[in-house]
Amino acid sequence: MSSAHEGELGSGWVARNWLADFLREILRNRLVVIGLFLVFIFVLLAVFAEQIAPYAADEVNIRSRFASPSAAHPFGADNLGRDTFSRLLFGIRISLWVSIVSVSWGGAMGVVLGLISGYLGGRVDMALSRLLDMLFGIPTLLLAIALSGVLGAGLINPILAIGIVNVPFFARLTRAPTLVERAKPYVEASVALGAHHPRILFREIAPNVIPIALVQSTLSISYAILIEAALGFVGLGVQPPEPSLGRMLSEGREVLELAPWFSFFPGLAIMIMVLAFNLAGDGMRDALDPTIRGRD
Repeated sequence: MSSAHEGELGSGWVARNWLADFLREILRNRLVVIGLFLVFIFVLLAVFAEQIAPYAADEVNIRSRFASPSAAHPFGADNLGRDTFSRLLFGIRISLWVSIVSVSWGGAMGVVLGLISGYLGGRVDMALSRLLDMLFGIPTLLLAIALSGVLGAGLINPILAIGIVNVPFFARLTRAPTLVERAKPYVEASVALGAHHPRILFREIAPNVIPIALVQSTLSISYAILIEAALGFVGLGVQPPEPSLGRMLSEGREVLELAPWFSFFPGLAIMIMVLAFNLAGDGMRDALDPTIRGRD
């Protein structure tokens, strides 16, 4: 058996052993398990919203206007008699979809830039660092307002705004460990054997760096949920009649004394979703740290 093949088998064993230790550490933390369970529940609610919702999200019934919670309307009804529970389910779907998509593309771009910046160093690192510094200074809400002026209000605004804001964050998060990894013996050995730089970067270094970004993405999603709700609250997110948790909060603030459930349930959903992703992300990060130290 060749030494290269033995090295591949050794790397595979180390990866499996690392994953087993990582999962074991996660399952020991009850708060992480609770967070992951809540995330799973919200994902199920979003995926099967049509099957769970008792009414269509935009079904108007003036007779049920401001109806209090009951068997017919478990979470009450809004100012147009639309079922709050049904609209809540579809609002959760939009919130999760926007947050996951925006963090995914922004995080992926940031990871690639961070890998390139940390691996190449020198002038490339300096130029990318200055570009990232510029992006760090752009407030998400201000960027969304600017995009609305160019593209008009809609779903694309929060996806672009949240994604752009996440690019420099993930780039900085990835750059630091890339600087550490490129100085290790396995990278020097790959260079000595004549491996091309893209192969070293994306097949040797990236697998040791990306897990950190994946764990951090759960925390970024919780922040993205808040930003999406804030954009919906000020009217820069999803437009009517599509349901939005932020817009439901905005519409309900004017009738808090008459129909407090109008805002209470969307606010509760936002709070629990953010809490769930934060619990999962904090626990996964704590489980990852000792594993990385052990590998070093």
